[in-house]
Amino acid sequence: MLLVLVPLVVGCAPLAIEHKGDAAFRKAIAAQLAADDSRAEALYREVLALGLDWSPVWNNLAVIAVHRHQYSVARKLLAQAVAANERDVVALTNYGVISYHLSDYREAKRTLADARALRKRLIDSIPSMGRTPWEEQHYARATEPLERVALKYLAKIEKSEARGLSEQAPDRLDLVADLTPVRF
Repeated sequence: MLLVLVPLVVGCAPLAIEHKGDAAFRKAIAAQLAADDSRAEALYREVLALGLDWSPVWNNLAVIAVHRHQYSVARKLLAQAVAANERDVVALTNYGVISYHLSDYREAKRTLADARALRKRLIDSIPSMGRTPWEEQHYARATEPLERVALKYLAKIEKSEARGLSEQAPDRLDLVADLTPVRF
């Protein structure tokens, strides 16, 4: 009987870690929404310490770094988010936005175009299974703000290129408003 219980207990360990991570993540979001960035950061770091490489955690740490005016740190955190999940449209869009604000227009343009294409592929891949396309429409509506942000920055880059400007002073207030934290 003991031999049967040991595999069950060992098999539950990853679920326990996921559960702890999920609880910490939800507390972190609540702290971040309450403008308690220090507590949110500690909770996000707790998730990472559990060995969970979650894109939304890296993304939200980047949003906190931007609030602290640590733009290069934010870009590195967003690179981690994209590496953790290359299909994370939020992280990919945010990476493009921060790249723009760090005057890496080529990377911003590439990344924002990739984010738009990924969003479209994800919407197109949602199966309807003979029903109304509710899931597809819901995802499209939920990600529409990301599409608008990507288009906004791509237009800024295109305008700069058309005028022959290689640099312009990005508005840091736009950055804070345009970065999207992940909220479940």
